[in-house]
Amino acid sequence: MQVRTAALLDELVLTCRAADCVEQWTPAPLGDDSGDGVVQLSLERCPACGSSTWEVTQVQVAASPSRARRQRARTHRSSRS
Repeated sequence: MQVRTAALLDELVLTCRAADCVEQWTPAPLGDDSGDGVVQLSLERCPACGSSTWEVTQVQVAASPSRARRQRARTHRSSRS
């Protein structure tokens, strides 16, 4: 799975769940031609122990233009009542 971090996410934190390891890290984006950071989650490994057993423990989603348009449309519809 690939995630375009610059376009969608403000922050992504992964936490290792292997044995006694509880390392947390933010995946480093790979460069691509669009200029956005792309995170290849299927390749992520814990930087402390190398395990691929991790979970997403924190996500902050950036406000997308489509979200703002939907919000304006809802506000506009409710003001016509």
